[in-house]
Amino acid sequence: MKIKYLIIYLAVGAAFIAVSAWVWLGKDKNAKAIKAKYKLGGLLLTVWGMLSFSSCESTGIGVMCYDPIPPANSIHPANIIDGKINSNDSLAFYISSPTYTDYSFSLKDASDKELQSGMMVKDTNNSNNYSAMYYFNVCETEYSGTAKLQFYVEKSSKNQKDSLIATYSYMLNKK
Repeated sequence: MKIKYLIIYLAVGAAFIAVSAWVWLGKDKNAKAIKAKYKLGGLLLTVWGMLSFSSCESTGIGVMCYDPIPPANSIHPANIIDGKINSNDSLAFYISSPTYTDYSFSLKDASDKELQSGMMVKDTNNSNNYSAMYYFNVCETEYSGTAKLQFYVEKSSKNQKDSLIATYSYMLNKK
């Protein structure tokens, strides 16, 4: 919040308190005091609204003053920089509001040939009720190029790829 807005807000608030005291001392019979109190009250609400919206972001659809909760089971990379992964890397992903205990992955080349698949391992040190961190190690490969990384929900922890929940494209580099 900018200082000048804070000063304006405090000045209007102090004036409102002074006019409220004037109304109280006049035993609610002074029409000028009541009219001034209504005007200052309206001004106070307007300034408060302006201050609230000045700290919000426009989303194109409207103005939001909060971060929305990500959908359940949405996956976000934790340690991938510039969309590049290497053979033998350990990749970590946050899963927001996980509703399953087991998740799997599949790493495929540009022609959809599977390079690696397996179960993701939950990191219990970096997990809470709102998100959980899962990771896996990329196996050594001779392939270098665009790779598709797919994530699945596992209902029985057997790497059966029950339901696809996300697909990402990365540049895979061999070491």
